[in-house]
Amino acid sequence: MPDYRKKRIGFKKKNNKKTSKIDDNIKMESNDSKQKRFPKSNIKVVKGKKLERIRRFKIYGAIALFLVLAYLILSLIAPVSIGENITNLFALVGSGSYPKEIYGAKTLNAVSKGSYYYVLTDTDISAFSNSGKEVYTYSHGYSNPVMATSSTRAMVYDQNGTSLKIFNLKEQTNSLTTKKAIICAAISRNGSYAVVTQSDEYASTVTVYNRKDKKIYEWNSAKDKVNSIAINSSGDKIAVSTANAYNGSHISNVYVLNFKDGKEYSSKIENGLVYGIYDTGKAFSVVSSKGYSYITWSKHEKQEINSDLSLSMYRQSSKGVLLVFNRENDVGDNTIILLSKKGEKIIEFQFQGIISDIQFSDGHIYCISESKVYLFDNDGKLLGSSDCDYDAVRIVPQGSHSMVTITDSSIKKLVIKN
Repeated sequence: MPDYRKKRIGFKKKNNKKTSKIDDNIKMESNDSKQKRFPKSNIKVVKGKKLERIRRFKIYGAIALFLVLAYLILSLIAPVSIGENITNLFALVGSGSYPKEIYGAKTLNAVSKGSYYYVLTDTDISAFSNSGKEVYTYSHGYSNPVMATSSTRAMVYDQNGTSLKIFNLKEQTNSLTTKKAIICAAISRNGSYAVVTQSDEYASTVTVYNRKDKKIYEWNSAKDKVNSIAINSSGDKIAVSTANAYNGSHISNVYVLNFKDGKEYSSKIENGLVYGIYDTGKAFSVVSSKGYSYITWSKHEKQEINSDLSLSMYRQSSKGVLLVFNRENDVGDNTIILLSKKGEKIIEFQFQGIISDIQFSDGHIYCISESKVYLFDNDGKLLGSSDCDYDAVRIVPQGSHSMVTITDSSIKKLVIKN
């Protein structure tokens, strides 16, 4: 076939230089050959320390935030302060032995605080660790001493006198001298305390102080005498009971007072007398000749235990409340009732014998009757018994089967086997 392509007509320019043919294919080389052709430079890229500083700053910031949050949480949880908790903890370091001698002619009270306990006599207040170490002994010098305790402190006041003192496990933290005679007093978990005194203008006066002895609240009862008081854990409310007589019968009233608005709750007990009001955490207990009442601080929800028998003994622990009912003409025929921290009945059982003291701890009930100590579980089943001094007046639980018994002159340790 003929060739129809266009033909170039002309003269070609001569070029003496040789032209190199360009290959469109890219030849591949190994890394070794590249390194020979292009040797590595000695120049290195040095990373700055900015990223490292940022990383350290984040770590230190997280640690600082954790410590601040931990401190705030512990400050809210700690009864008075973290420092006081640490002080009390170090005060318990060490050991002692039993039996121990105590001072005074009469033992008035003993209160367990878990790993240690207080003993009040007519001349002294003492604190002992469960191991038998004597943490301190102070002479109070009161003619009619009464002890009230909180989570970390003990208060002793002179009933019908004008003085009170407060101690932690290291030292005396507070003291107060009143103008009028003290009727009763109470101390809060946060260190605040309330004092009821006689008054010239009123039937009685209630004064509340913070832990630095600054007066923060005052309430006057115009007609009825305040005969018992409790202060809540946060130290911003009090519960008081008043007593009076009308037409030959007792009339008692129970009030809850907050420091902003005054009265927020009231309840009347007809023909009855309140023996004591006690803070139990989220609620308070009212012990009266009519029985027992459990009333919450916030919503004032109420639970009651009434009986035809007389309430002869009330004991409170961190785990529950014990009530002992009997007949006035037969104090050896007892009905024992164990309540939970919420005021719910756990068990009720009978016990024959005159009860000197009774306590509840770690699911066990400890009871002194005449010259024996009895151990029950929280179902009222007798687990065992042991002989003790005939004049033992107080008992302090120290373990599921161990305890100390306290007389007017000594403290002895006992262990009961099943």
